[in-house]
Amino acid sequence: MSEAGPPPPGAEEERRRRVVAAIYDADPAVRALGIAVVATTDGSARVEMVVRADMVNSHRVSHGGLTFLLADTAMAYASIRPDGAIAMTTAADVVFSRPAPEGCRLAADSRRVHRDGRREVHDVRVTDENGTVVALVRGQMTHRAP
Repeated sequence: MSEAGPPPPGAEEERRRRVVAAIYDADPAVRALGIAVVATTDGSARVEMVVRADMVNSHRVSHGGLTFLLADTAMAYASIRPDGAIAMTTAADVVFSRPAPEGCRLAADSRRVHRDGRREVHDVRVTDENGTVVALVRGQMTHRAP
């Protein structure tokens, strides 16, 4: 019997790329909002969107639910495991610190800060194009089988 060796160089990155593409293709909400997946690694991700006229509330700033959706999307991509397992948000705390007006480009950067079995905790910073913090999120993710 031969023993399996380490995966060939680039195999994990290629698997992650395929999983990211499959998740994106299966998520009509993310696509409809024009969210772009900019970067993903095991434990971190960056996603971006531009606040459009149909995304603002009566104050003419990004609806808080959509700002959270951006952060939630970043957590989902950051939580993809090397085996392809994906996670769902099971709890989150959100602090909105600054409004994001129409036309503003928002970026959400998620970073895993704790992992225990199927659960992870992520911290997310949502910033505007100047790097100013718009929202801070701490979320718990729970993995399901790939």
